[in-house]
Amino acid sequence: MIAILSLTAAPMALDDIMTAVGYANKKTFRDNYLKPLEQLQWIEKTNPQNPTAPDQKYSLTLIGKMFLGNQE
Repeated sequence: MIAILSLTAAPMALDDIMTAVGYANKKTFRDNYLKPLEQLQWIEKTNPQNPTAPDQKYSLTLIGKMFLGNQE
């Protein structure tokens, strides 16, 4: 989770995040990692109005930045 938060300090595409953390299955990655982080409001979609946009990226929120700041 910390790695995902660190990676999304700059907006990053799902495939790029998965590659960086060595994960292959999109559905389980979304369900196990991205959705919980979104529910905590630690990350957000850059285009929330169109969740399936091909250029969709994930970005760290202010809450996520505050959490990450306490982890370093």
